Amino acid sequence: MDFLESQVLLHKYSIYCSYTIDSTISVQPDITKPTITSFNIPATSTSLNVAVSSFTATDNTAVTGYKLTESATAPLANDASWNITAPVSYSFVSEGTKTLYAWVKDAAGNVSANVGREIVITLPINIELPEEQLITQSIELKTGWNIFSSYVEPTNESMDSIMENLQLNEDLNYVQDKVCNTYEKCPITHNWINNIGNMQISEGYIIKVESDCFLEITGKQIELPFSIQIKRGWNIISFPIDGSIDAMKVVQPLIDAGVIYKIQDERGYSIENWRNLGWKNGIGNFNSGEGYILQANKNGVLTINDLSSKSSFNFTERSETTHFKVCYEGNGNNHMNINLVELAEANLQVGDEIAAFDGEICVGAIKLTEFDLNNNAVGIAVSASELNETTGLQWETKLS
Repeated sequence: MDFLESQVLLHKYSIYCSYTIDSTISVQPDITKPTITSFNIPATSTSLNVAVSSFTATDNTAVTGYKLTESATAPLANDASWNITAPVSYSFVSEGTKTLYAWVKDAAGNVSANVGREIVITLPINIELPEEQLITQSIELKTGWNIFSSYVEPTNESMDSIMENLQLNEDLNYVQDKVCNTYEKCPITHNWINNIGNMQISEGYIIKVESDCFLEITGKQIELPFSIQIKRGWNIISFPIDGSIDAMKVVQPLIDAGVIYKIQDERGYSIENWRNLGWKNGIGNFNSGEGYILQANKNGVLTINDLSSKSSFNFTERSETTHFKVCYEGNGNNHMNINLVELAEANLQVGDEIAAFDGEICVGAIKLTEFDLNNNAVGIAVSASELNETTGLQWETKLS
């Protein structure tokens, strides 16, 4: 047998046929119920609108509906109120101890067993005072980021009540407290979610608004002296006085006690210990309506007294720069400080401008004042860029 005769010949065949389902074979229906894998809400709330922190489920095919109820009776699969995505909040109609039940369903109409979570809702008590004892504080807010506080103890302390007018005027964007709890609008339901609860008169709050506006708070004026607990790390403190006071006179006891590392106002200007120059006041005065970020080395207590002298610091308000345009509106946010010394040696003059750049983005700029030159030093507040571009930090100086 030669080589060719020893090879195996391979052939490829195609078959064409018709396929008919046997009517005696039945298709088994999907009777497997979906399962809720997590569902959590806060244990307590001071608002009727409660955030859902987690709501997930699984099924042998797919979960097609989510629902929250206050009844333990399973909802019908064809109920029109099922949501195609998991709800992120739920609104109760009254306060008290409530149980909220989570449900899911699949395409076959199988409804899961429920998972219930209990919550205690306690609404703030309105302070009923004679009208002659009530005062209203108007707090000016600039477009963009601000830090506010109040010298008024509000009649209704809930952040829902305090922010109501800003919401109605569509000015409000976002509020945050010192531990990053927020008051913000849910992107899905467009309801405002209050994770802050009640406003604390000892604290300041970061707030972002869409336009220049005023926040009005009505209640009873806070009595002095007033003590603010300072925790090691980051704090946002209030200034519960109607007026302006030299900021250094307010915080000097904390400086002497070694509590303070640094303080910043909403513009990013600071009180801090400059190397070889000691403590410098770049804020000037603490002003009513404003809050202040305080970084502490250790725990302490700041006592705000009624300083009858009300000695304000003769601090010239800075003019806006004309040569440099910063990348943010208003005050900016998440500031850092760059401190410059020996201005005289650089032959700088009143009105000269200095700016800091992140690549081509101007993230901070300042116009020099006579105070800066007499002090032979200046601090520039540099904001986080809202353009989401980051490169190296650069300097530029414009002489007047």
